[in-house]
Amino acid sequence: MSERTTTYIIDEQQHRESVATRHLMEVMPLNERLLEPLGLSRFSWTILELRLERLLPDLAGEIDILAGPLTWTDAKAYARELASQQGQWPDAHPTIPEFMAAKTLADNRGIAWPPPLEYLIGVEIKCAYNEQGTIKADKSSPEKMKSIRKQLTRDLDLGLNRVAFVDIIAHHPTTGIDGAAWLAAGVLAHESITTMGPALAARLADPLPDGSFLPKANLLPVAHFVWSIGSVAGGDEIIRGAGAPILLRPASPNPRTSDRTVFERSIHTILSAIPQPTCWPVILKDCRTCNTIHHADGTCPEKYS
Repeated sequence: MSERTTTYIIDEQQHRESVATRHLMEVMPLNERLLEPLGLSRFSWTILELRLERLLPDLAGEIDILAGPLTWTDAKAYARELASQQGQWPDAHPTIPEFMAAKTLADNRGIAWPPPLEYLIGVEIKCAYNEQGTIKADKSSPEKMKSIRKQLTRDLDLGLNRVAFVDIIAHHPTTGIDGAAWLAAGVLAHESITTMGPALAARLADPLPDGSFLPKANLLPVAHFVWSIGSVAGGDEIIRGAGAPILLRPASPNPRTSDRTVFERSIHTILSAIPQPTCWPVILKDCRTCNTIHHADGTCPEKYS
């Protein structure tokens, strides 16, 4: 794993969304707050910034997050191991024997790989930032809103079971004595959500010709989250961040899942090239530096690619 340096999301001008996406998926319980409303747990696989041309050659663009569940090669083996661990930890919280059983099976190559592809989710992300009380890069213009809707419609057309959109708001780090910095970061993050409220309310709506919106009309069947990140001085948001994704609107089942054979076959080919994992979650990235798909914490010439 490459050495981490203290770089805040707001300072990553060229890679802000990429860095924010990695932070979101690398940190528990942040990833759980995103995945669980979409029908997944941390026992899952994810590909970040996957170029669609890898799946369908005539399709341009990328999916910020493509994910699906992991399973065990032998479900009965997990049940047996769980019973064994419960006997060893009779007074522990239920999550302890569950974790130990899962770890034992994973260490012994019990994770089925490549994983089943019956259930897939897609997530698109945009990252704004707070500059002295003003929200910048909020993608609220009619052109940007149409572009977002086009991306989400494309993901629905791919046949993904659930699709989501995440608005991320980055901040400059706050300072203060003891817990004052954390409190200030949380307050600032909350204020940013309020300030960005009009754009959030109209995010999934269909823009009208005059540039206005009807927030409750023609909404896509897509989940909408906002993650306003409170940054605290002394470390990046992975270790000194406040706040978590908030679900503004749940996703509806996508009715367009009937035929995605070619799509699934391409994903299967990609995942088959990755060695069988022995830990989870499995977080991969479509790396622009080495032009391969590998684990997100893999070494590359650049920190973020």
